[in-house]
Amino acid sequence: MLTVEFDARKLVSRFLVGLFLFLLIGTSLVTIYRGNVRNPAAIIGVILGLAFVLITKLVMVTTKLTAVGSNNFAKNVEAWYRMGYWLTIMGFILTFVE
Repeated sequence: MLTVEFDARKLVSRFLVGLFLFLLIGTSLVTIYRGNVRNPAAIIGVILGLAFVLITKLVMVTTKLTAVGSNNFAKNVEAWYRMGYWLTIMGFILTFVE
């Protein structure tokens, strides 16, 4: 028989992380729409980076989706994962650099 364990802490933490990402992306897009950002094209790097991280996490769906780090990844998947974080960080920094 299949049993499902319910852990309220995991549910709350996943909700809060999702809410934080939603607010971060939403406020970034609103700021770009208003024209307050010096380099709005850099948000493409942020979106691509987050997409790479999400895709590599979905590839490893057999392990924990909310696991931190790249310990369980294959080498090529780990490279995409690290590139995703690099693109996200650089895109965020370049968004506010003149």
